[in-house]
Amino acid sequence: MKTIEVDDELYQYIASQTRHIGESASDILRRMLKIAAASQSAAPAIKETRQPAAVVQGEAAVTG
Repeated sequence: MKTIEVDDELYQYIASQTRHIGESASDILRRMLKIAAASQSAAPAIKETRQPAAVVQGEAAVTG
């Protein structure tokens, strides 16, 4: 979850749009902006890339 700063007037407006006790600011904003909770279209896609693990090739040492 990310944090954004808003001025007091905007915070009061968002809080005044609460429809039920316990509704989060995110829920209120999603409703006001008509963004579904499952929708990811508004958020930029972040693709995680991983480097392949190093592969060591060679002969196994045999002791005996």
